[in-house]
Amino acid sequence: MIKRLLLLALYLTLTACNPDDLEKLDGTQVEITGTLRRVGNHPFTEIAISGPNEEALVLKGYTPNQEKILLEMMGREVTLPGTLSIEHRQTADNKYTVTDYYLILNN
Repeated sequence: MIKRLLLLALYLTLTACNPDDLEKLDGTQVEITGTLRRVGNHPFTEIAISGPNEEALVLKGYTPNQEKILLEMMGREVTLPGTLSIEHRQTADNKYTVTDYYLILNN
């Protein structure tokens, strides 16, 4: 019960707070529950976990064996432990900053 409340609190934090508050979560150990799916266009697809509002957290740091298991579980609801990672990228002309959110899986 407490675990579910913590997951709910994390989800609400990720979806309802401003970007400055999200920055504080960078590097935090979390457990995310959602549906496994592929995002992107071929050949640049990635494995992600999505929540009820279809927001997606791209998964990183998995081994080839873990990738095989993740692909077999595609479309199923799972709970994955990992570290939340936030990366900022600049466009070539430095006009825009793009923020990416990742879940780095625990091995």
